[in-house]
Amino acid sequence: MPFQWGILGAGDIARKHVAAAMQSAAGHRLAAIMRRDAAEAERFARDFAVGRWYNRAEDLLAGAS
Repeated sequence: MPFQWGILGAGDIARKHVAAAMQSAAGHRLAAIMRRDAAEAERFARDFAVGRWYNRAEDLLAGAS
């Protein structure tokens, strides 16, 4: 089972550097992201094939398993 990551504050740095690095690391998977702007969160998740997205940090943390 891969190590699953979540990103709080999935903005420009996460988009340009972090998400791709997480996805390319063997044994790791980007499982969820959070961004306050719901439309941007959904777009980020779609662009990086992330299964779950949130617009509140509390929701991402509560959804972590």
